[in-house]
Amino acid sequence: MEELALDVTDYQQVHAIIRALRPKAVIMAGGMADVEACESDPERAFAVNSEGTRNVAKSLGNVGKMVYVSSNHVFDGTKGSPYGEDDTVAPLSAYGRAVVAAEQSVR
Repeated sequence: MEELALDVTDYQQVHAIIRALRPKAVIMAGGMADVEACESDPERAFAVNSEGTRNVAKSLGNVGKMVYVSSNHVFDGTKGSPYGEDDTVAPLSAYGRAVVAAEQSVR
């Protein structure tokens, strides 16, 4: 299989590739995951993690399914027991805020 490079922040590029490939599913596991780098460049973190995820989800439309891999950084860590996917999010970092925005795009 040929490898494709994709800039998820470029909606036109994302849309063109998804429309050409018509995937049954996309696993969205990429992004800017270095928390310190996200804090240093929160605009880039938001562009890649949130807007990039939104671009993929929007381009997929009803063509295919999307699996989004989230992060525990969407929580503030004060619960005292394991978090569940229905718990209230309270991110403390730029990375966590970008992930929350990405989750909302996927929904």
